[in-house]
Amino acid sequence: MKRKTLAIPVRLVNFSDTSQVLTLFTRDQGLVEAIAKGAHREKNAFQGPFDLAVLSEIVYVERAPDRGLAILVEASVVDGFRGMRGSWRSWAGAAFVLEYLRVVGTRGESAAELFDLARRTLSRLARLSDPAGRAEAVEAVVSVFEARALRILGFSAPVVACAGCGRRWSRSERPVFFSPGHGGILCGRCREREPDRRGLAVPGAVVRTLDALAGAPPEREDEAAAAIDAFLLPSLRRLLDLQRTFALERELGMLKFLPL
Repeated sequence: MKRKTLAIPVRLVNFSDTSQVLTLFTRDQGLVEAIAKGAHREKNAFQGPFDLAVLSEIVYVERAPDRGLAILVEASVVDGFRGMRGSWRSWAGAAFVLEYLRVVGTRGESAAELFDLARRTLSRLARLSDPAGRAEAVEAVVSVFEARALRILGFSAPVVACAGCGRRWSRSERPVFFSPGHGGILCGRCREREPDRRGLAVPGAVVRTLDALAGAPPEREDEAAAAIDAFLLPSLRRLLDLQRTFALERELGMLKFLPL
């Protein structure tokens, strides 16, 4: 069956002298493993070899899982996100996004909301093209991506009350204990009942920021990234690290480049 969809390459491997094997994160079918025959030839149907983190419209022939890779038939570049290739920090942020998609993506399932989030994130990173740009700007964009992705994937919920007893949170500045196992904050009493519960104590402002990022609609994501207090960013990243590690049950290799 032929399928047409938008796709972002998240892994590339050269195959023979002329072809490429790709892992694509697609909008309509999640992860797709495919071969682009003749991609390195001077004349091909793909506008040249594929590159990572490039948005393309592709046409491929889907095959049964036991019959091997899908076969790419056509591809045209929609957005190359060229700006981020001029900045190591922006590219490191993009590489983190690609690894995240490889880990959370599933085969054969629509991932439109997560795909659109990744597309917007790569576009924002491309706009941060100054090699001397502030590391905080890239980390803020990555933080918005992670917070929104965790909410989309169902690993986080709005933080309004203690996840243990339901006691409403005052949203004060005082430190609060965040437990990824409970999916939110725990009041002092609930934490005392489970003293070994994995979690992290962070300022109330950090939890409010995380909640705001996770719930930001697409048209407000730029504003949300710009509003992150640089002083809170390290604590916010630690909290996101905790949530991600619990949800995915693994560390990501690109973490060694974050913070930037």
